[in-house]
Parts: sequence; structure tokens; C-alpha cells
Amino acid sequence: MPDNAVVAAIKNDHRTLERMFDQLRKNPDEKTLAEMSILFVAHGKAEEAEVYPKLAVKSPEDKGDVFHGVEEHREAEEHLRALQAAEPGTEDFTDRLEKFVESVDHHVEEEESSILPELNQALDEDEAARVAEAFHQAEEAEKTRLAATSGRDLDAMSKEELVAQAERQGLTGVSSRTKDELKTELHAALNPKV
Repeated sequence: MPDNAVVAAIKNDHRTLERMFDQLRKNPDEKTLAEMSILFVAHGKAEEAEVYPKLAVKSPEDKGDVFHGVEEHREAEEHLRALQAAEPGTEDFTDRLEKFVESVDHHVEEEESSILPELNQALDEDEAARVAEAFHQAEEAEKTRLAATSGRDLDAMSKEELVAQAERQGLTGVSSRTKDELKTELHAALNPKV
């Protein structure tokens, strides 16, 4: 059975992420890290908002797989935050990248072998097209939100992660700032007005 529209969209994102992982391995840089981060987080949020709930309703016996998929998103997001706190090009960055990629690869393998085939069978062509459109819109909205912070979800970062990011951006005296002050300063530093 060929992939329906939503399954094809999800798999397309997976292949794009895999290419970005290869880029980061060969030439680690902030720009690729930010682009990959935006796609990864937006993809997961869109799946959780538009795809997983539809599968849980259409195929209640698959709720366990859906819940497990969400858990794996959270685990990978933790690895992503650790990766974002590392300096590209360092051994620490490489180690954290591999942990993140391993986590994502595991999730993708499980999703493509269980959740997506179930989704492919549960939705007819019209329904799959509607879910694919909703997935795409949710993903684009999340990408727009995240692009304002260069792929870093500042609200989800700990104070220590914010301090490390602020120091990498060249901000000084940041350790004494509150979490809210750090978020405000980082947002301004990551999004200079033209």
C-alpha cells in the first residue's frame, strides 16, 4: 500500500532531518543547528497536535504507541537542549549530537515501523489529505514561532542553559540575571533589528 499524504509528509521530514544530521557531523555550525532544531521541534509539535490524536481516535488500540511516541519526543527534546548548549565544533558538541541523533533515529525507526503503517491504514485518502494539511499548517506555525529564537525554545531552557547560550552570544554579566531577563536579552541578541 503506497503512503498516504500525511505519512509521506512525515517521512519527508524524517529524511530531511537525516540529511541535516549528516551536515552537522561534517560541518557543525550554528545555522544548520538552528535550522535542524526548528524542523525537529516543529515536526514533533505538529505530530502531537494533528496526527497522533487522529490515530488515537481512529484506532484506539494504538493509543499506547501514540503515548510512547510522545514520550520519545520529550526524550529527544532533552538531548536537543543539551546539544544546543554545546559549542559547535567541540568534542562535547559531537558527543551530544550523537546522543540526540541516536534518540531521534530510534524514534523514527519505531514510528515508521508501527505508528505510520497504522496511520496509513486508518485514514482514507481524503482524511489523510486533511490531516496532512493540518499537520503542515501546525508545523509552519511552530517553525515561525521558533524562528524568532533561532531554533531555541528559550522558554524550555533552564537558567544554566540560558546562561551558556548568552555567554556564547557574547553577553556579559549574565550569571546574575534572572531567567526572564536572560530570555529577553537572548531574544534580542538572536533577533537583531535590521
